[in-house]
Amino acid sequence: EWGDSSQREWADILSSVNDICNHFHRTIKLALGETQHYFDASNSSTSQMQTPIPMAQTLQGWALWSILSVAASFFMLRKPLKLLKWRGHYKYRRECMMRTVSQDEEELRLPLCSQNQFSVVSFNTLVRWYYHWHSHTPEEWRSWDHRHRLLRRLLPAFNASVLCLQEVNHPTFEEDFGFLRRRHGYRAVLQRPAGRRFTMVCATFFDPAAFALEWEDHRSRALLLGLRHRATGRPVVVVNAHLKGGPGREAARDRLAQLRSALRRAARRFANPPERYRAGVVVAGDFNCGAAEPPHAFLRGEEGEDGAAAAAAGAAALFGPLRDAHAGVPGHASYWAKGGGPGVIDFVYHSAALAASCFLDALP
Repeated sequence: EWGDSSQREWADILSSVNDICNHFHRTIKLALGETQHYFDASNSSTSQMQTPIPMAQTLQGWALWSILSVAASFFMLRKPLKLLKWRGHYKYRRECMMRTVSQDEEELRLPLCSQNQFSVVSFNTLVRWYYHWHSHTPEEWRSWDHRHRLLRRLLPAFNASVLCLQEVNHPTFEEDFGFLRRRHGYRAVLQRPAGRRFTMVCATFFDPAAFALEWEDHRSRALLLGLRHRATGRPVVVVNAHLKGGPGREAARDRLAQLRSALRRAARRFANPPERYRAGVVVAGDFNCGAAEPPHAFLRGEEGEDGAAAAAAGAAALFGPLRDAHAGVPGHASYWAKGGGPGVIDFVYHSAALAASCFLDALP
């Protein structure tokens, strides 16, 4: 397909350049005094006779035509050449992405070996109007129609017990992700929007055959669910978080405050510390920061900057230190930075009451 597509594109480019050159040629001929004459089929007389052109003007015209043709060719080829450069840069990524989405569904499923296991997937779907922020990606890949087709195939293929989605558009939720409920049997909890103008929210889907919903809590940057694992009867808290983005110390402090608030709200659902420690806690989502920043120190119970050391004691007192599920997974990456390489801002943390047993291969 790449060869056929490139040949068609180059044919269109050369045809456009030829049309431009012919247009300049006709323009120069008219400017030098040469007039076009046409014959009427019913009248043998011509409407206007051709005026002879001096040799010097003819040579000047051809020279000008040649210069303008070269300039037009360069101008017309600038964008196609740039497009080909981008496509060459992203060819490997496109092939990897399409191979991942189109591979056999069994390769995408997280295997469950016993009844006391469950699977979690965290996925930032990139809300439909944010596509213009990623101009380094070819436009046809950024369109919502294209991405929605892939999501309809990819999300069910995981066969996850819990799906934590970020950047879901609240007004079009049913249109965009209702298929997970209607066709695949998931139950959904949609985060309430923080305001009328801010409609980008989180949505958590869970398998009702595996979990029963006991409570839910809606925060500005997190959606909390209290689930009961049917096979074991144990409580599981799922925190689906999409922390504040942006650089700087103030944004880092806000992310820490948002995560701390969510965990404290969840802890209030348990009567005493022993009960909290026995609960399975999963914190998943888009943290908008790397693993060295304060929110991670807070979850792991480690010392860090911007007050994370003091907050760490609070996290340990709530559910105990949490563990990064992908800390030991080589090659793990969750996004591709503009003008850079792969990076990680999406994480899944779990409490000591849970143990990560297997992982899905990292997506390209």
